[in-house]
Amino acid sequence: MYGRKGFTLAELLISVSIFAVIAICLYSTFSGGIRIWRRQEESFKYSNTARLSLDTMAKELRNSINYSTPKGAASPFTNGQALNFTGERTKVTFITRIGINIARVSYVFERGTGQSGELKRTVVLQRYGLAMTAAKKRSLFTD
Repeated sequence: MYGRKGFTLAELLISVSIFAVIAICLYSTFSGGIRIWRRQEESFKYSNTARLSLDTMAKELRNSINYSTPKGAASPFTNGQALNFTGERTKVTFITRIGINIARVSYVFERGTGQSGELKRTVVLQRYGLAMTAAKKRSLFTD
């Protein structure tokens, strides 16, 4: 009996148990890391979209201008009104240069359900009349 080589049942059960504990620890660590990575990836996309939207807004604000009609002249673009920077709690409107064009740009934050919301940008180019209500709208940032 002493001359035989091999493992006893008790040794096999102990080694399989140790292997199972190590495998479970490795699996839980790996799956936790994957979960954190996915959450971080979503957070990065969200913050990147917000950053790009706010960079666009900052660039347009840096290019903003005061735009008003000459005294006594009614402009076909403004219907006789001066258009300058206006702001409210959830909305900001200003005149800016976009490329070689002059445009009225509005940013409106519309609340969704709960804490979520959407930042919408409205652009009206001068050639369409800055005081007109027809505008090109697009959502920049949805949270």
